[in-house]
Amino acid sequence: MNNTSNFSYRYPGSSPFNDSDYDRLLFFGREIEIISLLHKILAHQVVVLFAKSGMGKTSLINAGLMHHLREKKYVPLRIRFNNPDMEPIQCIYSEINEIVKQQKLEFEEGEKETLWQYFKTVEFWSSNDTLMTPVLILDQFEEFFNLHSVSNRNMFIKQFSHLVCGYIPKELRQLCQLDEQSPYSEKLPNVKIVISIREDFLGLLEEMSYEIPDILQNRFRLLPLNRAQAKLAIEQPAKLDNVTIQSQLFRYDDKTINIMLDFLSKHKIKSKNVISDKIEPFQLQLLCRDIESKVYTRKKKHTNELIVKEDILGGEAEMQNVLKNFYDNVVKKLGSYKQKIKKNVRKLCENGLISISDKRLSIEEEEIERKYKISKEVLHQLVNNRLLRTEQRLGSYYYELSHDTLIKPIRESQRKRHIKRNILFIIVLIVILFPFTYSWKRAINELNLRKNAQSDIEFGQFYSVFGKLNLAIDRYNDAINKGYEDATLFLYLGNVYYRIGMEKRIENRMAFINQAIDYYKKVIEVDRTVVLAYYLLGDIYQQLGKNEEAINYYTKAIDIKPDTMYGYNFLAQTQYFKNFKNADESSVNIEYFSASEIHNNRGSTFFYNKEYEKAIQEYNKAIELYPNFIKAYINLGDTFQKLNKYKKAIKFYKMAIQKDPLCSLAYKKISDIFYEQGQNEEAEKYYNKYLDLKSK
Repeated sequence: MNNTSNFSYRYPGSSPFNDSDYDRLLFFGREIEIISLLHKILAHQVVVLFAKSGMGKTSLINAGLMHHLREKKYVPLRIRFNNPDMEPIQCIYSEINEIVKQQKLEFEEGEKETLWQYFKTVEFWSSNDTLMTPVLILDQFEEFFNLHSVSNRNMFIKQFSHLVCGYIPKELRQLCQLDEQSPYSEKLPNVKIVISIREDFLGLLEEMSYEIPDILQNRFRLLPLNRAQAKLAIEQPAKLDNVTIQSQLFRYDDKTINIMLDFLSKHKIKSKNVISDKIEPFQLQLLCRDIESKVYTRKKKHTNELIVKEDILGGEAEMQNVLKNFYDNVVKKLGSYKQKIKKNVRKLCENGLISISDKRLSIEEEEIERKYKISKEVLHQLVNNRLLRTEQRLGSYYYELSHDTLIKPIRESQRKRHIKRNILFIIVLIVILFPFTYSWKRAINELNLRKNAQSDIEFGQFYSVFGKLNLAIDRYNDAINKGYEDATLFLYLGNVYYRIGMEKRIENRMAFINQAIDYYKKVIEVDRTVVLAYYLLGDIYQQLGKNEEAINYYTKAIDIKPDTMYGYNFLAQTQYFKNFKNADESSVNIEYFSASEIHNNRGSTFFYNKEYEKAIQEYNKAIELYPNFIKAYINLGDTFQKLNKYKKAIKFYKMAIQKDPLCSLAYKKISDIFYEQGQNEEAEKYYNKYLDLKSK
């Protein structure tokens, strides 16, 4: 238990709440979840806590759960597997020793031959001589899969399964049979287990299901705050009067709270802003921490209780700027580094980790070091400050922005700096041109021409986002007419024509698709390294049934970047705009594409050509590059089904389910095979599961 918190804040901002008496005073809005999760843990030996990133799982554990467990004579042991240089089992032993020291527990260390033996023999005693039951909390468990090798994971899973399932390891059982005086019995070790994991990694627990079949049986999903919970989280810490809290006491008026709640619960649906009942704790804490800092600057002017009114918010634009300021402040924290490093960090965030369609991208660590000249030390600091997050894929570490919500303010920060640079450029150029008899007016006109071309592009992007595609084309062409031509601009134009061409109600669709093809080819003429252009050309030709051309462009894309993940899957974006009128933006799955997806699409091209063996090779290559590629498993199942190899087809559909238990399509396809084979009972079982998942 950590009681060394900084007592000068009421809101932790971007950091999670700590396991401290101070932070528990300030933790509001999750009372129902705390009790519900506690009861589930007390009732079951293993519980899986899962949620989307930013929902506050670690805060719930630290400030909500830990204290209640201690009151009930449990000792919570929060473990993370974030040290890739230490085997997972050793991580547990090492961190338990640290916890014992910090909490000053009396401790009889267990035998470390196996986890089963360790928890069978370890003893934890409180300061009043109470024997406490350990609760092993594996926090941020996605790190176990991201940071550790398959061999180390398998070793851990084998030992962990004995602990969870309650059976004595085979070697130990044999020893007990030989030695009647053995201290061990087959009784389950007295330990409870909580696995906390990000929702998008939940499917990875299937890797453990062979050894631990019921690992997902007892689940607890942490949802966003509703408005009532968010209101508590906003107003209660501010007005809490406690001697340990050193920061200024204040309160919000009702109108201010409602404005904040409306802002935090606003989401885009069908391009319209809609007020919902879902609020992310991450954004709430950032906003409240900013308000608290403003209160601190005003406290000298107030002798009475300070009431926060709407003027302190500065309107919606200012609240949105809180996220932008978070980005800028993290960069400023790199104060000990040279200005060039800060500039490179901004380039990474603005150009590398955000796509041209403003979606998050991930980049491999060595690629960041090579292209952006950012060291591992700086990357580590950016992760610690929660601007970036990292995960292991394809044998390396990949980095991405910590939250989608950072994209808009980062773009705004980027735009403002561009404006400042343009103004400086104008001043410098005028000074340079003036001695060479350029008139002031002529210099300004030329600079305005350049600035207006950039403005045309920004307006084109704006119209594109809101579906005003003809207006977007006009503005992009205006930029070209002003002499502004580069690969990115041609890519923008190609994307717009492609989207129009995909609209079924549009007459003469092929004319627009041909225009898209022309612009994508122009991209390649200007810059042959733009892999996205090759990929999109392959995609178009595949849809047109021109399989040879499709394979040609997919192959060129792979030749340029054989195994690096980059960019986005334009197929998904196209599907979104096809269904723009009847689909929630939040429900659209815009996937990142990689060499693995190009292999998958090339496999689909072979499939349509009835070259099934080649298709199988491509799908297997896609899975080799990205083992969690659900779509490739489904496609392999489809191919074997086409070859009447039903057993193999079912095998790959089940592998898709293992990777993603919520993959309803795989259940449907297995049901279809059993139905065709007359196995109606099995068919009904899988079809019911399909319907159950579709209804959620």
